Amino acid sequence: MRNISINFYSTFISNIWLTLLLIILTPLYINFLGVEYYGLIGFYATFVIIITIFDTGIASTATREISWKDDKISFNEIFLKIKSLEITYIIYILIVFFCLSLLIFIFGESWFISTSIPKEEINNILFLMLFSLILQVPSGLYTGSLFGLKKHTTVSWYLSILGTIRGFGIIVIFYFYNVSIYLFFIWYIIINSIQIVILRYEVYKNFQNKIQLTFEIYKKSFKNFKSFLTGMVILTLISVFLTQVDKFYLSKIISLELFSCFMIAYTITAGITRLSNPIFSTFTPYFNEAISTNNYNEIKKNLYISA
Repeated sequence: MRNISINFYSTFISNIWLTLLLIILTPLYINFLGVEYYGLIGFYATFVIIITIFDTGIASTATREISWKDDKISFNEIFLKIKSLEITYIIYILIVFFCLSLLIFIFGESWFISTSIPKEEINNILFLMLFSLILQVPSGLYTGSLFGLKKHTTVSWYLSILGTIRGFGIIVIFYFYNVSIYLFFIWYIIINSIQIVILRYEVYKNFQNKIQLTFEIYKKSFKNFKSFLTGMVILTLISVFLTQVDKFYLSKIISLELFSCFMIAYTITAGITRLSNPIFSTFTPYFNEAISTNNYNEIKKNLYISA
């Protein structure tokens, strides 16, 4: 019970801080960059949300597979599951990178209605967005893995610190060095890269005797969670279509300035809704463990506490 409370409150406090950070930083970004450039950041935020929704499928699979308890499952097998999911992530990232690059080449500079940003600059900014997104994607796997290992406090600590450095760091750069949308995304790329390295290290340090993953072992491991992962991907596709299509449509038919105003309101409200995430992320691994061991008393207790 004590571990659940610690994990929940650490995740909850982290989410509160990241939400406050969003509310504090939004007017500062607009003040330095202007409304139209913030519209591009809002468009980037839309992509982050979409990637996060897709990312939830694999991250949830990681949490489920790692927290699933069985006498026959060793730490080595859990490590192999993580390695298998990493390979799945690499394939996913390559597909996303190829599809988005193609879309930028075809629609990039002509997609937005802007009065002050040159079309060539929009294309360059979109490619920087893409690299930042690609470097942000793998964090979901390692976050989900650490949740499965019940390391919620570790995740919350790192996400809060890196989120603060990412947000206020670029404000410091704007104030003392230069105001540039290019610097904004380059800074995000640097922090996203550091975040991946740190979270991956935190996952891997839990496994002392790492065994080599062969293609045959990968196929066997992937087969075990293929059906669950497929179901999660289908659900996320439906979710993306229902919740994000309107933003792409709006970004095309209205000016960047108006789209920026829309995204200010949406980003802040979306940040507030994340306050419910700690319940899901905290209790999921405990439910998985209880279900896998047929511990119905534990299931009822966790259900009562989470409700």
